[in-house]
Amino acid sequence: FRRVLFRSGNLAIMDIYAAQAVFGRGRLFDRIDIGLAEGVSIEQGTARLQALVGPGFQVEPPQSRGTHFQSMSRGLTVSINLASLFALLIGVFIIFNSFSIAITQRRGEIGVLRALGATSGQVKRLFLLESVVLGLCGSLLGVFAGLWMARGIVPGLAGTLQEVFGHALSADEITISTTLAALAVVIGVLASLVGGY
Repeated sequence: FRRVLFRSGNLAIMDIYAAQAVFGRGRLFDRIDIGLAEGVSIEQGTARLQALVGPGFQVEPPQSRGTHFQSMSRGLTVSINLASLFALLIGVFIIFNSFSIAITQRRGEIGVLRALGATSGQVKRLFLLESVVLGLCGSLLGVFAGLWMARGIVPGLAGTLQEVFGHALSADEITISTTLAALAVVIGVLASLVGGY
């Protein structure tokens, strides 16, 4: 018999062949769980089973699933961080181009300000203040958009992890720490300031 944990946390018990039919696996087995006899260590059992099944199959103790999960989680985190850094660099470049165009279009206004006695430092500070305000607005919008996108992505990711690792995962509520949100806003404002400068 096979125990099946559904996304809601409900448990169903059915015949192995019925489970294969329900999940569309035909006559294929993904995993077989085996209990060891009293007094047999995990290492001994793993070695014996590996010798019996041969090199075409993989025998792993239950705790290795946690290791695989952590490894996959680390890889996913690194990928997301690299993608975020790449997006940040692209954002700085776009801000730089936007301010280059804005300065070219406002050349007449800048000339008037300079003619009225404004120094180049004061004009520069005006543009930097504008970049800070736009960066703050964009960063706040980005935090809320990211949270909204996470609410759409995480349930699908939880379903994938459930299929891979055989554990029922649920993500009913997604929250963000205020420290992380504040850090994201600060980084966004700094990126805008760098691009504007």
